[in-house]
Amino acid sequence: MCGHIIRTTAAPLFFLHGALKRVLVTGATGFLGRWAMSVLAEHGFDPIGTGRRSDAAPKGFSFIGADLSLPATLDNLPKVDAIVHCAARSAPWGRLADFEQDNVQATENLLRWAESRGVARFVHISTPALYFDFRDQFDVSESTAQGPFINHYAATKAKAERRVLASSILSVILRPRAIYGLGDQALLPRLELAIRAGPLPLIRRGAAVTNLTHVDDVCAA
Repeated sequence: MCGHIIRTTAAPLFFLHGALKRVLVTGATGFLGRWAMSVLAEHGFDPIGTGRRSDAAPKGFSFIGADLSLPATLDNLPKVDAIVHCAARSAPWGRLADFEQDNVQATENLLRWAESRGVARFVHISTPALYFDFRDQFDVSESTAQGPFINHYAATKAKAERRVLASSILSVILRPRAIYGLGDQALLPRLELAIRAGPLPLIRRGAAVTNLTHVDDVCAA
Protein backbone atom coordinates (compact mmCIF):
# COMPACT_ATOMS: atom_id res chain seq x y z
CA MET A 1 0.00 0.00 0.00
CA CYS A 2 1.64 3.24 -1.11
CA GLY A 3 -1.24 5.49 -0.10
CA HIS A 4 -4.86 6.40 -0.67
CA ILE A 5 -6.80 9.31 -2.10
CA ILE A 6 -10.28 9.90 -0.67
CA ARG A 7 -12.55 12.42 -2.40
CA THR A 8 -15.65 13.70 -0.68
CA THR A 9 -17.16 15.09 -3.88
CA ALA A 10 -16.24 14.91 -7.57
CA ALA A 11 -14.49 18.14 -8.56
CA PRO A 12 -14.67 20.00 -11.89
CA LEU A 13 -11.29 20.30 -13.55
CA PHE A 14 -11.29 24.08 -13.27
CA PHE A 15 -10.80 23.66 -9.52
CA LEU A 16 -7.39 22.19 -10.20
CA HIS A 17 -6.03 25.24 -11.99
CA GLY A 18 -7.10 28.70 -12.97
CA ALA A 19 -10.02 29.28 -10.60
CA LEU A 20 -7.91 28.50 -7.53
CA LYS A 21 -4.75 30.55 -7.43
CA ARG A 22 -3.90 31.44 -3.83
CA VAL A 23 -3.12 28.38 -1.72
CA LEU A 24 -2.35 28.22 1.99
CA VAL A 25 0.13 25.46 2.91
CA THR A 26 0.22 24.56 6.59
CA GLY A 27 3.31 22.92 8.04
CA ALA A 28 5.34 24.81 5.45
CA THR A 29 8.52 24.47 7.51
CA GLY A 30 8.40 20.68 7.13
CA PHE A 31 9.65 18.44 4.35
CA LEU A 32 6.36 17.95 2.49
CA GLY A 33 5.12 21.48 3.12
CA ARG A 34 8.24 23.05 1.65
CA TRP A 35 8.09 20.79 -1.38
CA ALA A 36 4.38 21.45 -1.91
CA MET A 37 4.98 25.20 -1.97
CA SER A 38 7.68 24.83 -4.64
CA VAL A 39 5.50 22.58 -6.81
CA LEU A 40 2.50 24.91 -6.49
CA ALA A 41 4.62 27.89 -7.50
CA GLU A 42 6.02 26.00 -10.50
CA HIS A 43 2.46 25.36 -11.69
CA GLY A 44 1.39 28.98 -11.52
CA PHE A 45 -0.23 29.04 -8.08
CA ASP A 46 0.46 31.61 -5.37
CA PRO A 47 1.43 29.58 -2.26
CA ILE A 48 1.47 31.12 1.20
CA GLY A 49 3.08 29.12 3.98
CA THR A 50 2.28 29.00 7.66
CA GLY A 51 3.85 27.28 10.65
CA ARG A 52 4.96 27.86 14.19
CA ARG A 53 8.63 28.53 13.44
CA SER A 54 9.07 31.71 11.44
CA ASP A 55 12.84 31.24 11.69
CA ALA A 56 12.50 28.06 9.62
CA ALA A 57 10.26 29.56 6.93
CA PRO A 58 11.09 28.46 3.36
CA LYS A 59 13.01 31.19 1.58
CA GLY A 60 11.47 32.96 -1.39
CA PHE A 61 7.83 32.46 -0.33
CA SER A 62 5.24 34.39 1.63
CA PHE A 63 5.05 33.04 5.17
CA ILE A 64 2.93 33.86 8.21
CA GLY A 65 3.74 32.45 11.62
CA ALA A 66 0.71 30.85 13.29
CA ASP A 67 -0.19 28.16 15.80
CA LEU A 68 -3.29 26.52 14.33
CA SER A 69 -4.30 25.10 17.71
CA LEU A 70 -5.00 28.70 18.84
CA PRO A 71 -8.04 30.05 16.92
CA ALA A 72 -7.05 33.70 17.38
CA THR A 73 -3.81 33.25 15.42
CA LEU A 74 -5.75 32.28 12.29
CA ASP A 75 -7.13 35.81 12.08
CA ASN A 76 -3.71 36.87 10.78
CA LEU A 77 -4.00 34.62 7.73
CA PRO A 78 -4.99 36.16 4.37
CA LYS A 79 -7.90 35.16 2.16
CA VAL A 80 -7.04 32.08 0.09
CA ASP A 81 -8.78 29.91 -2.48
CA ALA A 82 -7.53 26.55 -1.23
CA ILE A 83 -5.65 24.91 1.63
CA VAL A 84 -3.09 22.08 1.67
CA HIS A 85 -3.01 20.96 5.31
CA CYS A 86 0.38 19.31 5.93
CA ALA A 87 0.84 20.38 9.56
CA ALA A 88 0.64 17.58 12.13
CA ARG A 89 2.34 16.06 15.14
CA SER A 90 3.90 12.87 13.77
CA ALA A 91 5.65 10.67 16.31
CA PRO A 92 5.33 7.09 17.56
CA TRP A 93 4.93 8.22 21.18
CA GLY A 94 4.05 11.27 23.26
CA ARG A 95 1.22 12.70 25.35
CA LEU A 96 -2.30 12.24 24.01
CA ALA A 97 -3.13 15.86 24.85
CA ASP A 98 -0.38 17.09 22.53
CA PHE A 99 -1.61 14.95 19.63
CA GLU A 100 -5.21 16.04 20.24
CA GLN A 101 -4.12 19.68 20.18
CA ASP A 102 -1.93 19.52 17.07
CA ASN A 103 -3.82 16.98 14.96
CA VAL A 104 -7.48 17.37 15.92
CA GLN A 105 -7.97 20.83 17.42
CA ALA A 106 -5.74 22.49 14.83
CA THR A 107 -7.63 20.82 11.99
CA GLU A 108 -11.00 21.81 13.49
CA ASN A 109 -9.87 25.43 13.86
CA LEU A 110 -8.56 25.52 10.31
CA LEU A 111 -11.79 24.05 8.91
CA ARG A 112 -13.94 26.58 10.79
CA TRP A 113 -11.74 29.39 9.54
CA ALA A 114 -11.89 28.08 5.97
CA GLU A 115 -15.68 27.66 6.06
CA SER A 116 -16.17 31.19 7.35
CA ARG A 117 -14.03 32.63 4.56
CA GLY A 118 -15.38 30.70 1.63
CA VAL A 119 -12.32 28.54 0.93
CA ALA A 120 -13.22 26.36 -2.07
CA ARG A 121 -10.94 23.36 -1.59
CA PHE A 122 -9.23 21.56 1.29
CA VAL A 123 -6.46 18.98 0.79
CA HIS A 124 -5.78 17.07 4.00
CA ILE A 125 -2.58 15.06 4.44
CA SER A 126 -3.27 11.98 6.55
CA THR A 127 -1.51 8.65 7.01
CA PRO A 128 -1.87 4.90 6.33
CA ALA A 129 -0.85 4.40 9.97
CA LEU A 130 -4.62 4.26 10.46
CA TYR A 131 -4.47 0.66 9.20
CA PHE A 132 -1.35 -0.50 11.00
CA ASP A 133 -1.59 -3.96 12.48
CA PHE A 134 0.98 -6.48 13.66
CA ARG A 135 0.56 -8.64 10.57
CA ASP A 136 1.14 -8.57 6.83
CA GLN A 137 -1.48 -6.63 4.86
CA PHE A 138 -1.88 -6.46 1.08
CA ASP A 139 -4.34 -4.61 -1.16
CA VAL A 140 -5.70 -2.58 1.73
CA SER A 141 -8.58 -0.39 0.55
CA GLU A 142 -9.68 2.94 1.96
CA SER A 143 -12.82 1.25 3.32
CA THR A 144 -10.83 -1.25 5.39
CA ALA A 145 -11.91 -1.16 9.02
CA GLN A 146 -9.64 0.96 11.21
CA GLY A 147 -8.62 0.50 14.83
CA PRO A 148 -7.73 -0.28 17.45
CA PHE A 149 -5.03 2.23 16.58
CA ILE A 150 -1.36 1.57 17.11
CA ASN A 151 -0.67 4.92 18.83
CA HIS A 152 -1.97 8.42 19.57
CA TYR A 153 -0.76 9.67 16.21
CA ALA A 154 -2.91 7.24 14.23
CA ALA A 155 -5.93 7.71 16.49
CA THR A 156 -5.88 11.51 16.28
CA LYS A 157 -5.27 11.54 12.52
CA ALA A 158 -8.36 9.34 12.16
CA LYS A 159 -10.37 11.85 14.21
CA ALA A 160 -9.04 14.69 12.06
CA GLU A 161 -10.13 12.85 8.91
CA ARG A 162 -13.67 12.57 10.28
CA ARG A 163 -13.74 16.32 10.88
CA VAL A 164 -12.64 16.95 7.29
CA LEU A 165 -15.26 14.58 5.87
CA ALA A 166 -17.97 16.32 7.91
CA SER A 167 -17.07 19.77 6.55
CA SER A 168 -19.00 21.46 3.76
CA ILE A 169 -15.77 22.31 1.93
CA LEU A 170 -14.84 20.25 -1.14
CA SER A 171 -11.99 18.12 0.16
CA VAL A 172 -9.47 15.42 -0.65
CA ILE A 173 -7.67 13.27 1.91
CA LEU A 174 -4.26 11.86 0.99
CA ARG A 175 -2.58 9.06 2.94
CA PRO A 176 1.00 8.87 1.60
CA ARG A 177 3.20 6.06 2.86
CA ALA A 178 6.77 6.79 4.03
CA ILE A 179 7.53 9.97 2.06
CA TYR A 180 11.10 10.34 0.80
CA GLY A 181 13.04 12.56 -1.62
CA LEU A 182 15.46 15.48 -1.74
CA GLY A 183 15.28 17.30 1.58
CA ASP A 184 13.93 14.33 3.55
CA GLN A 185 15.05 14.66 7.16
CA ALA A 186 13.57 11.42 8.50
CA LEU A 187 13.49 8.29 6.36
CA LEU A 188 16.64 8.39 4.23
CA PRO A 189 18.91 9.94 6.91
CA ARG A 190 17.96 7.12 9.30
CA LEU A 191 18.62 4.55 6.61
CA GLU A 192 22.01 6.12 5.92
CA LEU A 193 22.95 5.96 9.60
CA ALA A 194 21.93 2.31 9.73
CA ILE A 195 24.05 1.51 6.68
CA ARG A 196 27.09 3.26 8.17
CA ALA A 197 26.67 1.28 11.39
CA GLY A 198 27.03 -2.00 9.54
CA PRO A 199 25.30 -4.32 7.07
CA LEU A 200 21.53 -3.97 7.04
CA PRO A 201 19.77 -7.11 8.25
CA LEU A 202 17.62 -8.98 5.75
CA ILE A 203 14.23 -9.05 7.43
CA ARG A 204 12.77 -12.54 6.94
CA ARG A 205 15.82 -13.32 4.80
CA GLY A 206 14.86 -10.62 2.33
CA ALA A 207 11.26 -11.72 1.86
CA ALA A 208 9.71 -8.76 3.74
CA VAL A 209 8.26 -6.00 1.54
CA THR A 210 7.12 -2.43 2.08
CA ASN A 211 6.18 0.67 0.08
CA LEU A 212 7.65 4.15 -0.12
CA THR A 213 6.14 7.27 -1.71
CA HIS A 214 8.31 9.88 -3.42
CA VAL A 215 7.49 13.45 -2.44
CA ASP A 216 6.93 14.32 -6.13
CA ASP A 217 4.12 11.76 -6.29
CA VAL A 218 2.47 13.16 -3.15
CA CYS A 219 2.54 16.66 -4.63
CA ALA A 220 1.22 15.40 -7.95
CA ALA A 221 -1.73 13.79 -6.15
